[in-house]
Amino acid sequence: MFNLQYDASRLAKETYRGLAASKARIEIQVSEFPPSRAGSLPLIADDLALDFANTESGRGYPSHQDHLRNPSDIADWLRHTTTITLDEAQWLRAETRARPISRRIF
Repeated sequence: MFNLQYDASRLAKETYRGLAASKARIEIQVSEFPPSRAGSLPLIADDLALDFANTESGRGYPSHQDHLRNPSDIADWLRHTTTITLDEAQWLRAETRARPISRRIF
């Protein structure tokens, strides 16, 4: 679970006059994302870069989802595209778990 905070001061100033806009905050709690489909997304472009661009779904809709949210999802997708082997995917997952700096790269 994570908290997403959006500073609503500008919106509050424009929309709700008299509201203490500088202290206005909207807090949204999201407990779970839908599961990533990184390992099963359709590979239709026959080009790795275009297939990578297709790792989001529902653009422009409330259901918008990025399927590559963490290093494990990236390893799943790369394995699915046969860009890396199963051993390399397992190494990538272990490396990003063992070294926090590696997670920031992704």
